[in-house]
Amino acid sequence: NQQETKDPKTGKITKSSIMEYEYDVKMEEAYRKSLIKLVKKSIDDRFYPFLIIDQNNEQLAHFRDMADYAEANQFQVYFVDLNNDSESCVQRNIHKRTLSDIQQIHKHWEQLPLRYEI
Repeated sequence: NQQETKDPKTGKITKSSIMEYEYDVKMEEAYRKSLIKLVKKSIDDRFYPFLIIDQNNEQLAHFRDMADYAEANQFQVYFVDLNNDSESCVQRNIHKRTLSDIQQIHKHWEQLPLRYEI
């Protein structure tokens, strides 16, 4: 996407590229695999004493690989489970997901195992 901005001093109009996230259901599995690879690399590199992963993981299988890998490499794993209704999520959602998309996530939501609860 291109955005035009006007310089307040000169009045000159310039165009700049805007990168904007767009959800693509067909790419979700590829995104997830890419994230897992990145998380494992970050764990292996040990540049950080902790990692924060902000991602919807409605199914345990979506994060189990990352959590197990982190624990095997002496990282302590914690999860924050945000219990919100679909309507609240739609209002807060910045990725333009529809109510139907969010309801599908809620429909398939799996409860965290006790070992991950804070």
